[in-house]
Amino acid sequence: MRFLNRYFYSAETTEGDTGSGDVPLGEKGQKALEAEKAKARELAKKTKELEDKLKAFDGLDLTAVQEAIEFQRTAKLEQAEKEKNTEEARRLEREQAAAEKKRLQAEKEAADNKAKSAMAMLTETRIDAAIALNLSSTGIKPQYTNLLTKDTAFRSQLAYLTRAEDGVDSDGVYVVDKSGDPRYHPDDRNKYLPIDLWIETEVIKTYPDMFVARVATGDGLRGNRGKRGGGIPTDELSKMTPIQRAEWARKNR
Repeated sequence: MRFLNRYFYSAETTEGDTGSGDVPLGEKGQKALEAEKAKARELAKKTKELEDKLKAFDGLDLTAVQEAIEFQRTAKLEQAEKEKNTEEARRLEREQAAAEKKRLQAEKEAADNKAKSAMAMLTETRIDAAIALNLSSTGIKPQYTNLLTKDTAFRSQLAYLTRAEDGVDSDGVYVVDKSGDPRYHPDDRNKYLPIDLWIETEVIKTYPDMFVARVATGDGLRGNRGKRGGGIPTDELSKMTPIQRAEWARKNR
């Protein structure tokens, strides 16, 4: 490069000098020569600038520099890949957490529905038992027991309620009004209406042909059963066999 510079510089002479002895170049040749000189000067300038920049690397091991650059490039690529993998892992964790939450929610809903279904079935069983016990004690004709038990109007007036009064558990099947609240005894507002009394005083009047006719004695409502105690013990009777319940009903008529 320096050889070329020396060549072009040596070729330069004073203005108007062709640098080729006594042989004139002519107008076109002179312009071409001037253009070449300009290019040479520009090339020399750029070469000088490049040399100045290279001086900054004097004493440096270029191989080590290249290795450092390559190390940084590799580190950046590895960091980018690590961040990409981390974000992907977080995305997968979020998806897995959402799926697990959805699964647990579905299991909870299924368990809740199962529990509600079981409770509803237990409630219906309790009501069925209370109906069967009280109908048998009030003299319904056997062929009408199932029919009346399934009667919507009759059954809608009975409900299993969970109640507590003064800390005393009083859960059980009650005669209820249209609002679902227990009805009270007509002669004692401190007591709820017993199911068998309700059947004798109201249900029999609605379905007279379903019950065995009785000879009215005493107060005209209770027949030959005499005075009523605390009502039919449905909890005790629900634990009896059908034969035991029938025997109990026979003795307590």
